[in-house]
Amino acid sequence: MTEVSVHQRPRILIVDLGSQYTLLIEKAFRELGYRSAILDSKKAVKWAASNEVWLVVLSGGPKSVTGSDRIEIPQEIFEINAPIFAICYGMQYVAQFYGGEVGSVQDHRGYGPETIKTKNGSKLFANLPVEQPVWASHGDTVARVPDGFTVTARTSKTEAIAAMEGKRKNGQMTYCVQFHPEVTHTAEGKKLLKNFVIDICKCAGDWTSASFIEETVSQLRQQLGDDQVVLGLSGGVDSSVAAMLLHKAIAKNLHC
Repeated sequence: MTEVSVHQRPRILIVDLGSQYTLLIEKAFRELGYRSAILDSKKAVKWAASNEVWLVVLSGGPKSVTGSDRIEIPQEIFEINAPIFAICYGMQYVAQFYGGEVGSVQDHRGYGPETIKTKNGSKLFANLPVEQPVWASHGDTVARVPDGFTVTARTSKTEAIAAMEGKRKNGQMTYCVQFHPEVTHTAEGKKLLKNFVIDICKCAGDWTSASFIEETVSQLRQQLGDDQVVLGLSGGVDSSVAAMLLHKAIAKNLHC
């Protein structure tokens, strides 16, 4: 495909650590008006070396950070000059990476609805209820936060660490949550992500549905030129949208 010009490239980097919810993170940012790139940890390092990065998200994942088969996060990710937002497995990895302790959930796997209590002072939870419902999906938990990190939320029932934050060596902050703000079951999740991307990272929105249409049509024109295109049109949403975009791009050269 035609390469996207530099000014159109995403500036939010999502490091995919195997979570079933990773695409929901990307969707949540898109609904707030931001592009994002989803890459595995190795590709993310290369991408960050040649692109401007506003912020980094470490997704959740099915592995245990204490297991021999854990998904590694290269040190270069933590050296990126941008704030990091770590979710679930990402939070556990951060805790272990900086010298904290991670252990298994003793009484039950942390799966399903939970209620957390936030502490005053964290920008991540600004203007959100002190007590709020969230969605959890984890078998491990942070037992002790690393030196230099502060606990910013705990679960209401067990007082387990639900969120922490701290400054990295490069001066950038890392915000971590043990729950999943990207799913609808976390009632204040979208507001929390908005706090992070807008109020903490000071990012300007760079995506709208209108800009997507304009950029896609432009790319199709460059890619196809005067080629004739035959499209199997079923009448469903996917092929209908593809037909409309192609029609805008190449008009009479499209044959449905």
